[in-house]
Amino acid sequence: MIEKELNLESYTFVDKIKIVEKQEPEKPYIDNDLKGSLANLQFTDLSEYISESPVIRKSFMSDKWDSKIEILIKNNWYGFSENNVYIEYYKFVNKLQTYSSLNNKLSINYLNEKILLWIINVYINKKSESDLIQYLDELISNDVKEITFYYPILNLQIEQPFKIGNVQITYFEKKYFDNLLNKIHGENPTKEKIELFDKTYRNYQGRVFIAINVTAENKKGEEISFEKACLVTDIIKLLSPTIGFPDWKCSTDLDKRIPFESEFLTIDKDNKYGFSISKSANNNHFEISAKMQKDFTPMLSLFSQILSYEEKIEIEKTIIKSIKFFSKSLSENDLHLRISQLIMIIESIFLLETENYKMEKKCKRRMCDLLYKNDGLKKQKLFDVLTNMYEIRHSMTHKSIRKYIEQKKLREFQVNIIETITRLISLRPKIDTMKILIENLDK
Repeated sequence: MIEKELNLESYTFVDKIKIVEKQEPEKPYIDNDLKGSLANLQFTDLSEYISESPVIRKSFMSDKWDSKIEILIKNNWYGFSENNVYIEYYKFVNKLQTYSSLNNKLSINYLNEKILLWIINVYINKKSESDLIQYLDELISNDVKEITFYYPILNLQIEQPFKIGNVQITYFEKKYFDNLLNKIHGENPTKEKIELFDKTYRNYQGRVFIAINVTAENKKGEEISFEKACLVTDIIKLLSPTIGFPDWKCSTDLDKRIPFESEFLTIDKDNKYGFSISKSANNNHFEISAKMQKDFTPMLSLFSQILSYEEKIEIEKTIIKSIKFFSKSLSENDLHLRISQLIMIIESIFLLETENYKMEKKCKRRMCDLLYKNDGLKKQKLFDVLTNMYEIRHSMTHKSIRKYIEQKKLREFQVNIIETITRLISLRPKIDTMKILIENLDK
């Protein structure tokens, strides 16, 4: 019944299509068409690679705070007759994505484009060769495939590949690229071909990657795999030296999330052409040896459970949110700001949304009871550390005073937060909500 209703609704958009613009003949490129900084940029002419397939363009609708999609077919740009229709259309596509066979296979951007292309073809041909759902099923059979996405992770070296759940942390060996060179250029490539190959591919040799298998259309696969790669990276950062040595700069992260190099230019005041370039790199390396892998096995086994979470219950959402925020905090080199962020993490765990009275007292007591309820000495030690962290946070946030930070206490605080997260993972099978956890701690 749902499929039939979706098919019927899709046809209502056909009559709302129109030719929005005629494609003008290509004008020859003239240098003075560009102005300002654009006129000074170097460019490469790629016109010979223009595809013959339908061209898609997107532009913002300022009155709707959204974008519209238009498609070029045989010198005509097609789109909806009114901007309001795009809002209706996007709502329809979102509803369609919840359809069971599409949700985890096709991205919303892919659906926005492909469904509009189907609607335009029905408009042009005055008929449809297949209903929308059948058309999408055909796309799934053609475009959905198993792909392994490899995301480079900066400033991480490993002695041997290992896994966190079903995600592999690995690297490409020299032999792989030697074989690839042979496959592309044959057994006796020219010097020029070797140089081009090395420039294009060799920089990936020996770099560490997070490898994730996904069965989906390419855009959806990238969306799913990148989200998981981010979470795996956040877990790896919880093993970094920054936990034990808070002032050690944590530069380990996905290549997509951190600039590896940065630069700035200087010109001497009295020398117009005293042009110099200064470059720096985030290169604090974190090396995981085979022995460290073995030592980390129990923790990695526990953390691997997180990758299977569907985030349907509150405690799962809290665990994942805490890991992501903690990972981000470890990259904060201002330790006073990091302490403020770490306190936000424990308050999001140990305080209910409605609580706004004696928050520090409740948070400290609940965390101590969760970790060391039956160990008085450790409980008092943690309580003293929390008191010190709160004092530092309070002085900086409310008085702009930066109190001295004892590295030992900050290290203990960071370790205690990891212990809190691992305890929540262990409690997950028994506890669904944070309210139940807090009620148990308050007994």
